[in-house]
Parts: sequence; C-alpha cells; structure tokens
Amino acid sequence: MRGLAIAILALFPNFAAAQTTLAWKFKPGDVFFYETVAKSDEATITKSQTLKQEVLSTWVYRFEVKAAGPDTATLQIQIEQVTVNNVAGATKNENKLLEKAKGAILTATVTPRGEIRSLDGYDKLIDAMADQREAVIKVLRQLNPEQAVRQQIQDVLAILPKEPVANGTRWQRDGVALALPPFGRFLVTLSGSHLGNDLAGHHRLAATLTGKYERPDVPADFFRVVGGNLTLDKGQWTWAFDNDRGRVINQKASYELRGDLTVENRGAATPVEVFIRREMTTRLLPR
Repeated sequence: MRGLAIAILALFPNFAAAQTTLAWKFKPGDVFFYETVAKSDEATITKSQTLKQEVLSTWVYRFEVKAAGPDTATLQIQIEQVTVNNVAGATKNENKLLEKAKGAILTATVTPRGEIRSLDGYDKLIDAMADQREAVIKVLRQLNPEQAVRQQIQDVLAILPKEPVANGTRWQRDGVALALPPFGRFLVTLSGSHLGNDLAGHHRLAATLTGKYERPDVPADFFRVVGGNLTLDKGQWTWAFDNDRGRVINQKASYELRGDLTVENRGAATPVEVFIRREMTTRLLPR
C-alpha cells in the first residue's frame, strides 16, 4: 500500500506542493493601510413607531508593525479617517460621534494567522469620541463596547485557516463572536473553502456564516432585552490573500439579522420587530 502511494505521488510531483500555509507577514517598521466601507440598513418596528435608517461609513486605518516575533507581532493602529453619512431615515447622534474617532490610536497583539490576542487603547478612544463628557461616555460604552471595537479591527485583519490549504480545501471555525449592541450578540460558525488562485496568484477564499443569538449579559441603561430571538441569514464572506506579501488584498462580508424581541423600558415591556442588513468591503490601499 505504501509503495502504491509513493507511485501515485511520483505521477503527480506537484501534488504535495499544492498545500500552502497562509500567514500574515509582519516586519518591524512595515506600514500599511486598509479602507473599510460599511453599509447598514436598519429597521425597528413597534406598535406605535417605525424607525428606519441607512448609514454609509468609511474607515481608513494605518497599521505600523512595532515588534514581531515567531508567535505574535505588535501593531499600532491609527484611525486616519472616519466619515459617516446618513443616506436615509433619522440620524442617530451616536453615528456622528463615530467621526470623532479620527486620530485615535490602538495597539494590538496579533498572531501570524491574523488573530488578535489583545487590544489596548479602548478607554482613550471612547474618551475622545465623547469629548470627556461622562454622560456620553456611559452611552458610548453601551453602544460601542470594547468587544465591538475589537471585532471592527479583527474584521480588517482576517483570520486565516489553521491548516495548509489548496483548491477545494474546506475548514470550519466555531464560536466567532458577532457583537450586536445593544441587542446582544451572535456566536457564529464560519464554514470556509479555498476557491483556487486568481491570475495574480492570490488565494481566493469564501465562507458562509451561521449563528446563534444570545441576549446581552448586562442590560443597557435605557432598556433591556427580556425575550425573543434573532436569526442570522444570508451570511457570506469572500476575500483574496497575497501569501507572498502576507496581506489580505480585499474582502467582502454581508449578512442579515431579523426577528422579534421584547424589550423593557422603565418597567414597560414592548415587542419590537428588528431587521438589520450589513455589507462591508475592505481593501488594501496602494500607499
């Protein structure tokens, strides 16, 4: 049997080489930029009111590698640009506060797979967005908790498969947190596959996203979720990775969240119908 396997490999000398381990490459002093454009359509419907809004936001991040080792690298992340445009519907004050994040600096510890091990700078980010106003800081911490900020950066630094890949390889990653403040979060299962390489040699990857809804552990001051359920539908993620440079070239993610919740405000329980559609496109800027 072993002789047969060796004979087969001899007929296909490139078979073993087709398996490739993907990894981000971080060299001290390296600087690179990413732009994320996010579109969010949201609707919340109660018996007495329907609130709809469509928001388009653009974020530009500057990454600088401060230190790098075999297991982790330290990245300084500066938010270079934030623009938030309310395309339709009522404007939320917290959306415009996001633009005050421009200039904020975060520091991340990242593995070669792109997984963020730690993220520092959240408190200073919130203070800057709130102009040191205590009441606003309290609201921002509930609407933009630390987990959501970490997820925002992690979405840029796409986590790569653990095992070597080739055209047709499949893998699964469970327990990915998708923050949905102030409604709670989803625990997402990512089912990925390798779609081969494009003409430039970039690895083409795709995944479907499914998730289980969890209510918030700590209720927001202005209301708390006491019942109901949300579902995650049409979850898709595609990206192209340049393994020679160790960089994601571009990626796109989209999903829909919908369902019925019961929220409580000042002792009064209200049924709320929720619909959220999000699309995010990220690209490596040629700087």
